[in-house]
Amino acid sequence: MHSARLQHDGNPVLKWCMGNVVGKLDQRGNLYPSKGRPQQKINAAGTLITAIGRSMTEPNRALTPVGGSSGMIVP
Repeated sequence: MHSARLQHDGNPVLKWCMGNVVGKLDQRGNLYPSKGRPQQKINAAGTLITAIGRSMTEPNRALTPVGGSSGMIVP
């Protein structure tokens, strides 16, 4: 069972962006993230979704932290 909750380190920007995401369906039935209102931002949420997708399709690819242990992770 999915709880529809995201566990993270308490990052306030990620929390704000994830709270702004609304799921939208396109004409082919694909679900994608969208803003609830034009002034809301979802950049961090989109980046997280992309990262999760990459980790699912390339699970054995080594990732390297940038800027120390709390920095961005890049291939």
